[in-house]
Amino acid sequence: MIRAGAPAVPALEKCLRNGPPYLRVRALYVLGEMGAPAAPAIPAVLVALKDGDPDVRAAAQEALNAMGTDRAAVIDALLAALRGGDAPLQVEAAGMLGSLKPVAASTAAALAAALGDRSSSVRIAAAEALENADPAARSAVPALAKALKDESEEVARASARALGRIGMEEELAARALAEAFAEGGKVSGAAEEALVAVGRPGVPALLEILAK
Repeated sequence: MIRAGAPAVPALEKCLRNGPPYLRVRALYVLGEMGAPAAPAIPAVLVALKDGDPDVRAAAQEALNAMGTDRAAVIDALLAALRGGDAPLQVEAAGMLGSLKPVAASTAAALAAALGDRSSSVRIAAAEALENADPAARSAVPALAKALKDESEEVARASARALGRIGMEEELAARALAEAFAEGGKVSGAAEEALVAVGRPGVPALLEILAK
């Protein structure tokens, strides 16, 4: 399979998802030996770093080292997984993207788009990733403001927290949080906490809305 190169990657990823530990270790060894052509499997290898089997975790670390992956390759692979993977892999990819600092514009855009995913688990993961992102993720503020009205309370709350973290200088963030707080619905508490985080920039919007 090593000689097969990139065409063999999907089968190896399947082994990582569904195979017993010895097969997962073997698949990781093969991916490591492939080197750069195995880059599409990076998200699956990163997930294997948290495997319950210590041999699999060790093999995953060795595979990443052998593949010679750089930051750009990791981000590209994670973005591909977020946009086109199954829900569990999308969730893992979102979390990992949010932890890679500084957050690139392409990452913020992809996470913002994931807030519209049909899977609530993916939407939650995207909001939480943006919550952990830095101010460079301000481009996601409009999507986060919209997500305050998500049918999933977890998504809405995580979006409120994210707005509190990255929306310090965004009028839209302050206004959306103020509206959510004033409505007194399921997100009111999270919106209030986020407004405290936003601080003074949120005061005018809150006063304006409360005066209506």
